[in-house]
Amino acid sequence: RTIDKQVRLLDVAPTLAGLLGIEVPEEWEGRNLAPWVRGEAAPEALPFYGETSFPFVQFKVDGVERPPLPPMDEMTFIDPDYNYQFVIRSEFEEPVLAAKQRCLMTERWKLVCTPAADGSRHFALFHLVDDPDSLHDLADERPEILEPMRTALELWMDRKIETTVRGIFPAGEP
Repeated sequence: RTIDKQVRLLDVAPTLAGLLGIEVPEEWEGRNLAPWVRGEAAPEALPFYGETSFPFVQFKVDGVERPPLPPMDEMTFIDPDYNYQFVIRSEFEEPVLAAKQRCLMTERWKLVCTPAADGSRHFALFHLVDDPDSLHDLADERPEILEPMRTALELWMDRKIETTVRGIFPAGEP
């Protein structure tokens, strides 16, 4: 069965558990999409919330001074307790978290939040249908799209609460 809607990687485990009849633990993120697969519920648009991983590279954004971070070898160490993988030193966990770019994507729109060195947040809005490479920021031109998406993205960034596409755009995604 093909689902012609955006789904997220974090929905895979709950969906597999649902298909196997295994109770999904409450602490799991993601949504059980088994009813979609079984044809018991109609697929609906899901928002994608994402963030950059460890900032090996901090992407430049015109007019935004990014939070300063030291070189990777100063922020990390190889931890034998974690199979000799790189681990962020505890004193750098908060600065790394604060420097991450985050985004909210729907089927037609993408909003990217870039943290600035002064603690402010810069938002860039892209129309994915007309601009799939996200080259033309429409934040100033489309405040009616920017504001509900910004509210939803900040709610997720600050409190880890996801807003549905219907919650972002009650009249339907423009």
